[in-house]
Amino acid sequence: MPPQPPLPPPSKPLKPYFFYGHRKPSQNRPVVRGGLFTNRQTIRPQPPKHPIAPFKPFDLHKWDPQENLPHQQQPSKPQSPRSRHSLALSQRLSPISRFILDAFRKNRNQWGPEVVTELCKLRRVTPDLVAEVLKVENNPQLATKFFHWAGKQKGFKHTFASYNAFAYNLNRNKLFRAADQLPELMEAQGKPPTEKQFEILIRMHSDANRGLRVYYVYQKMVKFGVKPRVFLYNRIMDSLIKTGHLDLALSVYEEF
Repeated sequence: MPPQPPLPPPSKPLKPYFFYGHRKPSQNRPVVRGGLFTNRQTIRPQPPKHPIAPFKPFDLHKWDPQENLPHQQQPSKPQSPRSRHSLALSQRLSPISRFILDAFRKNRNQWGPEVVTELCKLRRVTPDLVAEVLKVENNPQLATKFFHWAGKQKGFKHTFASYNAFAYNLNRNKLFRAADQLPELMEAQGKPPTEKQFEILIRMHSDANRGLRVYYVYQKMVKFGVKPRVFLYNRIMDSLIKTGHLDLALSVYEEF
C-alpha cells in the first residue's frame, strides 16, 4: 500500500490566546484576571427594590367599588337634598356608568391621568353612557372634561341625548350662560341644534324667572333659522310678561 500524502497545513495556525489584565464586570460576563490561571467572579443580579406586580387584564364583572379607596377619608358631612337625589339615581345606573363614577370618586373628583387610565380600561364609552353619567354628576368641571374627552374617541359623535344631558348638568350647577353656548358647540361639531335644544334652554330660564335670557335664546333661535311652534311662542311670551318685559313680549307677538 503506497504511503498517504501528508495533510496540508491549516490556513491559519491556531495560536493560544491569553488575556492579561481584567475586563469590566457585567451581569453576563465574569471578571477574568490575567495569567494561565484565572479567578472567576460571577456578578449576580440584585433584585429590584420595588417588585413589579404582574399585569392582570381588567374584568368588569369582578370589579369591586370598595377596592383601592383612599386610606384617610375626609370627615363625613351632612348630605344635601341634591346629593341624596343623585345617590338615589346612581343606584339605578348601569354597571359601566357606576364604574365611571367610581373612577371619579377614587381620584377625589379631579380630572387627571389617573381618571383617563381608568376610563381606558373600557372598550368604548358610548353617547348613552355619557348622557347617563352627566345626569347624576354634580361637578361641572369634571362633567365638562368627561364630555370633551368622550368626544375625542375615534369615530365618536355626540347625540342629542348627550348634548341635552350636558345642558341640564350646566344649568343644575348654575352655569346657564355656558349652557346657552351649546347651540354653537353643536354647530361646530356637525350636529346642528333643533327646536328641542332651544326649548330646553327656554324652559330652564323660564322656570328660574330669567326673562332676558329667554329672549336671548329666542333671538339665537331665529339666528339659527329654527322656527318655534305655537306652544313655544306662548311659553316665551308668558315668561317675558311674568318678568315685567312687556315690550319684548309684544315684539315676539308681532313676529308670531
